[in-house]
Amino acid sequence: MCKLRIWIFTLWVLSASGCGAETITIAAEDAWYPFSGMNNGKIEGYSVDVVRAAFAAVKIDVKFEPIPYARCLHLVKTGQLLGCFNTTRTSLMEPDYLWTRKPMFTITPTIYSRSDSKERDLTISDLEGKRVIVTYEYEYGEAFDTDKKIIRDESPTDVSAFRKLLAGRADYVISYGKITAYLLRNYSREFSGKIVAVGNLNIKEDVYTVFSKTYPDSARYMELYNQGFDIISKNRTLATIEKKWN
Repeated sequence: MCKLRIWIFTLWVLSASGCGAETITIAAEDAWYPFSGMNNGKIEGYSVDVVRAAFAAVKIDVKFEPIPYARCLHLVKTGQLLGCFNTTRTSLMEPDYLWTRKPMFTITPTIYSRSDSKERDLTISDLEGKRVIVTYEYEYGEAFDTDKKIIRDESPTDVSAFRKLLAGRADYVISYGKITAYLLRNYSREFSGKIVAVGNLNIKEDVYTVFSKTYPDSARYMELYNQGFDIISKNRTLATIEKKWN
């Protein structure tokens, strides 16, 4: 009886301490707020909340490793980390990762210039021969990504891209509405009234969480994510996250 009591007590302690709960680590892009970025010393954003909620729905805790997007992709592609986000699905990216069944959200790349520009309704063909700032290793749709006539100037972040634009180092920046709106609010002294949308790339990009092809059990974790994403889509958790970040 004494041994039985000890065994029961041990089980209770393990349960109370959370021992045995599964925890995984996902890379999180560190400079694409409000989708995913460092804010007040921690990683936050719409995508962070979605990934956390999807795994929580299948009883898995997630730790996030904030790193630059290009490194995020590299570490997942080479099997050093399980997964990362926010990745758009193109034929150029398709072979390197495992892709979830559904995207987290859809966005349209926008063309920006300085506020004194009179141009409007520009498309990809209008960018040929022009210097266009893009964020390093970001995807902007195959038509743009494969157009060799566009002169690309890579920048590490959207913030630095717009700074280059205002310094006259390029003709345009490719960015996104929510990202730009955030920068205009939080870097108002630098950017407010100085940037204008002059067109878009006329595509809709689906943005995914991707998983490694070689990291141990990555296919299983991706399927668990898929199950969790379906759960939060049906129980209105996803709608609540969308409302929070709109």
